[in-house]
Amino acid sequence: MDEKMGSMMEDKGPVMGNMDDNGMKPSGSNEGDVHIAARARLAATDPESTLNGMVDFVEPDGGGVVVINLSDVKPGGKHGIHVHENGSCDDVGKADGGHFNPASVQHGFLPKDGAGMAHTGDMGNIDINEAGSGMATVFMPGLSLSQGDANITGKAVILHALEDDFGQPTGNAGDRIACGIINLEN
Repeated sequence: MDEKMGSMMEDKGPVMGNMDDNGMKPSGSNEGDVHIAARARLAATDPESTLNGMVDFVEPDGGGVVVINLSDVKPGGKHGIHVHENGSCDDVGKADGGHFNPASVQHGFLPKDGAGMAHTGDMGNIDINEAGSGMATVFMPGLSLSQGDANITGKAVILHALEDDFGQPTGNAGDRIACGIINLEN
């Protein structure tokens, strides 16, 4: 198993248990409801696509829990998913800028590498099944919904066409196939 892809959150309690090789819960995991503090509603960047999904964020002490639920993603397999620096999905998602990286560090996998060694927006990959859906939960250390340099509220979440291979500078994950803006929920 690739060290960067290895599970590193098995000791994070019941919300973080049963992580896959990406540090995410696989499709079908459901270990209780959590209060949604922020949400990004993802829509396809291609008007012909029906791809859609929700990315929910809660902020416990020390970071953020991200719950990703996607449908109608084509093709199945692994897809990179990241928080990008701007809050715009214009220009087929390109107006969102690069990965959110307030510390100006290299690309990596934030749950494993930590804030000093990965972009704040580096969530890794989500597995999409053959039917085009996937669900995952990932803990993002240091992530904030309300304050500081790691505040992601108002930023964009991007689903990429390809797997994030964790190469430099941004993981070689290809085109932006879905986009949504992170908004605080009441």
